[in-house]
Amino acid sequence: MVFLPLILALFGLDLDLGYLFQLARGQMGLLVKQEPIEKVLRRDDLDPETARRLRFVQDVRSFGVDALGLEESKNYTTFVDVEGDAVVWNLTVAPQDRLEPLTWNYPVVGRVPYRGYFKQNRARAEADEWEARGYDVYLRPVGAYSTLGWFTDPVLSTMLRYSDDDLASVVLHEMTHATVWIEGDVEFNESLATFIGDAGAIAYLEEIGGGSAEAAQRADQRRVDGERFRRRMHELAIDLMALYGEDHPRSEMLNQRTGLFDETRRSLEEEDWLSEAYAGAGRIELNNARVAAYRIYHTADTIFKEIEEAMDGDLRRALKLFRECESSRNPRGYLRRWLYKQKEE
Repeated sequence: MVFLPLILALFGLDLDLGYLFQLARGQMGLLVKQEPIEKVLRRDDLDPETARRLRFVQDVRSFGVDALGLEESKNYTTFVDVEGDAVVWNLTVAPQDRLEPLTWNYPVVGRVPYRGYFKQNRARAEADEWEARGYDVYLRPVGAYSTLGWFTDPVLSTMLRYSDDDLASVVLHEMTHATVWIEGDVEFNESLATFIGDAGAIAYLEEIGGGSAEAAQRADQRRVDGERFRRRMHELAIDLMALYGEDHPRSEMLNQRTGLFDETRRSLEEEDWLSEAYAGAGRIELNNARVAAYRIYHTADTIFKEIEEAMDGDLRRALKLFRECESSRNPRGYLRRWLYKQKEE
């Protein structure tokens, strides 16, 4: 998840002063509280589990740099104890008759289809305002984010609540953001980071031995379930876009989309999931904002997996190619052309 830091926001085109202030206060609060992990590990009162998780993050970070070729930086060398279960709440907003989230414009990163809030009550109030105007909203807690190199990203206490496989995936996801970023293409950036995070976590747990065999198995099961869930959400998105493209009275359109949401939840409830992460998939609330937000992080395009397979599972080589996309106006097209050339040779 990408947080848009104050330096960027100051030059934003769509932001109000109140929003700027809460970004500044929240980010500055984290900067003030962070401590070097090595110093934290020397505390006499540090509980063993927190120490284990911090060392785990250090190992994953080293793996990301040494084995995968992710950017070397001071990220995840400091720690911040965050109150509550989330550090940021992200808000996605979408019209009820289109599967297109609203976007806000920022320099460097381009247009972004969400807003972040350090205070849950402020985020909830903003979500309520959009709902009152007839929009779908999706508000979700975030335990980690990247500042894209503008600040040193700390390990947050919210991250340490994740399982080993989830924690490894999150760390590698955020490190990918600091390594590859295509301006104005959030879907590509988030989908790539999700792919590297998940694939890299499995590679770390299996090959390096940073976690147990059970953790590696859980990571693999979560990845398989993720692909199944992604296919179902992609099918829902296709059905919704077809519905919104038809000429129906608004009341009929809303009734039909409710039927699509209900049908999707039933199919998710009936799935025999392998991982606990998807056990409650049939109970999630569905609306345009949530489906649109999911598509940002989990594209239906299989290009990243195809590149990995073409390189015999070598994620380091694949990441080197992904980094080359930063100079392309059409990163997916760039990768497709590379694949086509490989097949011709």
